[in-house]
Amino acid sequence: MKKKIIILTISLIGITGIIVGVSLAFFSVGGSQETANTFTSGCLSISLTDESTAINLENAYPITDIEGLETTSYDFTVKNNCNSATNYQINLESLNQVASFT
Repeated sequence: MKKKIIILTISLIGITGIIVGVSLAFFSVGGSQETANTFTSGCLSISLTDESTAINLENAYPITDIEGLETTSYDFTVKNNCNSATNYQINLESLNQVASFT
């Protein structure tokens, strides 16, 4: 009797696993995109104007904020040439990937 209960329990677990596996395979949706994403926007025209010389950090070293405020700043203007509102983000990134600190 005990052997029949064990076989019945294992059979029920196996059948449940098969049902769940087949259901998951049947209801899973897969696909691939065949065309490129496109979007349409109204007017998007932004201009960037340098108002001072380029940033030069040659032989630079860390300084305090107070000392930094006393140095020459790098000024630029970002202008939206359209009537629609535009969000933008400005990042400062190094173009020279070689850095040596001593």
